[in-house]
Amino acid sequence: MAPQAPREQEQSIKARKREIFEEEQDFGPRKPFADYLAMTEATPLTSPQKAMLWGIGALVVLLLVAALLTMPAPSSGPHHAANPQGAAAPTAGR
Repeated sequence: MAPQAPREQEQSIKARKREIFEEEQDFGPRKPFADYLAMTEATPLTSPQKAMLWGIGALVVLLLVAALLTMPAPSSGPHHAANPQGAAAPTAGR
């Protein structure tokens, strides 16, 4: 990017400042959340919807159990071979 003249740079900074710090415009009165709750009816779930949710929940539980059962058992520490071929046996006292 080529360097700008100080005047152009100052105008650019002012334009960005207006974009960032521009006051929010008021779009008229807004309803409180309680009014929306009063207007919205609470309808219970239908039987097929309940059955679908229970089925999905059962599938999630089965996947969790399968994942837990297929995990490798925890080990007590790193597993080392007793003496790999070509390695000298450790000597005591050195």
